[in-house]
Amino acid sequence: MSEYQYYDFKAIDRALTKTEMASLRSISTRAVITSTSFTNHYEWGDLKADPLKLLAAYFDAFVYVANWGRREFYLRLPQELVDSTQLKAMLPGKTAHMRSSGKFVIVAFESEVELDDDWDDGTGWMGSLISLRADLLRGDFRCLYLGWLSCVENGELSGDALEPPVPAGLRELSAPLDSLIEFLGINEDLIEVAAPASEPLRAGPSQGACGLDSRPARNRQGWPARRRAIGTR
Repeated sequence: MSEYQYYDFKAIDRALTKTEMASLRSISTRAVITSTSFTNHYEWGDLKADPLKLLAAYFDAFVYVANWGRREFYLRLPQELVDSTQLKAMLPGKTAHMRSSGKFVIVAFESEVELDDDWDDGTGWMGSLISLRADLLRGDFRCLYLGWLSCVENGELSGDALEPPVPAGLRELSAPLDSLIEFLGINEDLIEVAAPASEPLRAGPSQGACGLDSRPARNRQGWPARRRAIGTR
């Protein structure tokens, strides 16, 4: 097999209509299409559509995996339910970024991972990552912070870039967060360096689900240490 690409789209907030399903069927005759999903893989050729346009029009999550190491995970969030300015500030790079799309914002996590002997057909990633969307909607920004760390690791940020608030719960990572770390290939040394500045996970009327560290970014310590951790991998 010279090439393998896997596409997995998921609708969460609403089911697809019969008209929408027919439109998707016109794109691919062999895709598995349900009222909440569109999945297909290619060993030759490619998806005959722009996946990000499909995401913006129909779906709430998208996973892409290619056998040359490319991985992408996108989440579509209602603009009215999130602070897009805050999200964009936490995702300033290329590996993790955010953009507006009509009534929605698209949060993107991308990676180029080193290949090993374990075959990854992509089929397990959506199930292991999808609940991160619900986390974001209830104010748990740990996945965004992991995205920021991925940008740091890939050298996408300048030395004077401000570190975003450190979310609570970095020492209490859930299975979906562990999956995101694996999906992006994040060096776990970076997380170990950041974890001491993270408060225990708790919910409160003023902190939401994750309790962001409210200290001004210029007064927090840790960004230089993140850079040193990268250098000592």
